[in-house]
Amino acid sequence: MSAGMTKEIDLCNNELRKSSNLNFYPHCTFFNLVNCGIEDDMITTLTEALKKCNSVEKLVLDFNRISGEGATALVPIISNLKHLSMKCNFIDDRGAKSLASGLLGNTDLVHLDLECNSFGDEGAIAIASSVRHLDISLYLWNAKITELGATSVLGYVSSTNVHSPQICDFREVDTDDPESYCRALECCTSRTQMNYFIQSRPTSKCEEKLRRFTNLKRLQVMLKEVFSSQEIEYMHRNVQVFEGMKLFINLQTLTIYSNYARHKTSRYWHADIIVALANCLRSCTNLQTLNISVKNLNLRGAEALADGLKFCTDLQTLNIGENSMGSEGAEALACSLKSCTNLQTLNFCWNSIGSEGTVLLADGLKFCTLLQTLNINWNEIGSEGAIALAGCLKSCTNLQILDISRNRIGSEGTVALADGLKSCTNLQTLDIAENIIGSEGAVALADSLKSCINLQALIIRSNNIDSEGVVALIDSLKYCTFLQTLDIGGNSVTSEYVIALADSLKPCTNLQRLVLDGSVPI
Repeated sequence: MSAGMTKEIDLCNNELRKSSNLNFYPHCTFFNLVNCGIEDDMITTLTEALKKCNSVEKLVLDFNRISGEGATALVPIISNLKHLSMKCNFIDDRGAKSLASGLLGNTDLVHLDLECNSFGDEGAIAIASSVRHLDISLYLWNAKITELGATSVLGYVSSTNVHSPQICDFREVDTDDPESYCRALECCTSRTQMNYFIQSRPTSKCEEKLRRFTNLKRLQVMLKEVFSSQEIEYMHRNVQVFEGMKLFINLQTLTIYSNYARHKTSRYWHADIIVALANCLRSCTNLQTLNISVKNLNLRGAEALADGLKFCTDLQTLNIGENSMGSEGAEALACSLKSCTNLQTLNFCWNSIGSEGTVLLADGLKFCTLLQTLNINWNEIGSEGAIALAGCLKSCTNLQILDISRNRIGSEGTVALADGLKSCTNLQTLDIAENIIGSEGAVALADSLKSCINLQALIIRSNNIDSEGVVALIDSLKYCTFLQTLDIGGNSVTSEYVIALADSLKPCTNLQRLVLDGSVPI
C-alpha cells in the first residue's frame, strides 16, 4: 500500500512543536492528535495542513492546550467533519461561539465532544443552536454551564424535528438544588431520551416529573461514588425514584455507568440501584440496548439483572464489560441469555469470569444464533474456557467480530477455537492477541482462516509464534483477500519471512494497516 493511500494518522501522545512537519496525506480520513501538546500558535499550521486533506472526516484533539483563539483558527476545516472531539482543552465562550458559527453549514456531523472546557452558558447555547438541525451526539460535560444554559440547551434539543433525537449530556444542571433539575426536566417532558445523574437530591416533585416520561426511549444513568452518610441518604432516595420507572414501557436503550466505584460503602448502594433498575426491566419488554459499567457489579446485582433480562426478549445489544462480576455473576447472566435469542452484540470484557464462568457463559451463548459481535477479552478464560467457547461458535454462524485477546488460552485452547471458527464464514475481525498460542496454535488458526474468506482484521500480536507458525499464517493470508488490518507484531517475523509475507499479501488489495513492530529485527 502506497503512503499516498494512508487513511489514518495516529500521533497520540507525541509532543508536536510549532516547527513540526504536518504535511499529511491527501486521502487521510482520521487524525488522532490526542495529548500532542498542541497550543493556539500551532493551530494555523495544523489548519493549513488539514485543508490539503479533502477526505478528512474525523478529528480528535483531546487533552491539548487549545483555548478560544485556537478554536477560532480551526473554523475553516470543520464544515465537512463527521466527528470532532476537543475535550479537556481551554475553550472559552468566544471559542465555542466561533466553533458554532463554523458548524452552521455542516450537514454531516454526527459526534461533537467538547466536555471539560472553560465555556459557560453563552458558548453552550451557541453550540446547541448551531447543531439543532443535525442528528448528533453532543457532549458538554463539566463545562461551566448553569441552570440557565442547561435549560436553554434542553430547549433546543427538545424542539428539534430530527427523526433520531440528539443526545445532550451535561452535569451542572443536577446541582444540590433539586428544583433546578426539575425546571430543566420541564423543558423536555416530550423528549424520547435523557440523562439522569445520581448525584443530586431528588424530591417527590422530581420523582413526579420523571414519571411523566412515558415516551422515553433512551435513558442514561450515572452513579456517583458514595462516601458520606448524606450521600447514602440521597442514593436511597434515588432507588425509590427508579422503582417508579416501570412506567417506561417504551424504553429501548438503557445505559448505567459509574464515575468511580471501589469504595466498600458504594458497592452496597450501587447494588441497590441495579436491583431497582433490574426490576424495571420486567416492564421494559421493548428494550434493545443495555449498557452497564459500574466497576463492581456484585453477585446480588448480577442475579437481579439476569432475572430482569429474561423479560427483554427483543434485546440486541448487551454491553456489560468491566464489572468484575466473577464466575458466579457469569452463571447468572448465562441463564438469562437463553431468553435473549435476538442478541447480536455481547461485550463481556474485564469481568474476571475465569474458565469456570466461560464454560457457563458458552452454554447460554448457544441460544444466541444471531450473535454478530462477541468481546470477551481480559477474562482469564484459559484453555478450558476457550474449548467451551469453541463449541458455541459452531452455533454462532453469523459472528462477524470476535475479541478473545489477553486470556492466556494457550495452544490447546487455540486449536479448539480454530476448529469452531471454521463455522464462522462471516467473520470480519479476529483479535486473539497476547494468548501464548505458540506455533501449534498458529498452525491450527492458519488452517481455519482458509474458511474465513471475509476477514478484514486479524490481530495476533505477542503470541510466542516461531518460524513454523509464521510460515503457516503467511500461507493462509492469501485466502483473506478483503484483509484491511494485519497486526502480527511481537512474534518471530524475521527478515527471511518478510518477502514471503509480502508475496502472500499481494491478493490483499484492500490492506491499509500492517504492524510488525516488536518482532525480531529485520
